[in-house]
Amino acid sequence: IAVYYTHSDESYTPTDGAATTPGNGGIFKVGSAFSQRLADLGYQVENDMTRHEPHDANAYQRSRRTFTRLLQHQPAALFDLHRDSAPANIYQTTINGKSAAKILLVVGRQNQNRQTTMDYAKGIKAAADSKYSGLVRGIFIAHGNYNQDLNPRAMLVEVGTQGNSREAAEYSATLFADLVPLFLAANPAPTAGSAPAISPDGGTPPPQSYTKDIITIVGVLIAGTIGFLAIS
Repeated sequence: IAVYYTHSDESYTPTDGAATTPGNGGIFKVGSAFSQRLADLGYQVENDMTRHEPHDANAYQRSRRTFTRLLQHQPAALFDLHRDSAPANIYQTTINGKSAAKILLVVGRQNQNRQTTMDYAKGIKAAADSKYSGLVRGIFIAHGNYNQDLNPRAMLVEVGTQGNSREAAEYSATLFADLVPLFLAANPAPTAGSAPAISPDGGTPPPQSYTKDIITIVGVLIAGTIGFLAIS
């Protein structure tokens, strides 16, 4: 399982003292709790703590390079962990008698395989509803692609908001880890060759086709013939 952080400065104000902590966001500790629980469940986890700051419009381009590197290890699933920006009460909940922070799944519109990603998110939410009702508050359709165009098991996960305590977010992250065996089993991995190829710059190259080349060659021959006749 691969874990990474596009917005690596995101923190939890009640615990961390600020909503952002450049270079060392509280989200790293939430991800570490998530990764440790996955390891306890028997998964091999790559918790990539690469910083992608500043927190600007280009952060996802920087994290795309990290994502592409992680793909080389063929992970069963990839999670980009965040915390949302919203009033704390929207995310506050109690699970098994303990304070927790709700989780939001994010699916990007700019993804040619958006329906596949949406089906995957629905599988995650169904697993959560069956085991920890109320943990996953919903699925949000957002504008970007969030690297989901590169892999069908890539998910952006918002764990609480800046107003929740980090302890609550860490607890929710461990509960979310408990769900991973459930939704991975319910969403079989794509067959070999079905995933898009990755170019060195992190993009998806177009499928190889010789049709355009053939049309170009024929066009050049026709133009040459017409030119020769005109000169004659």
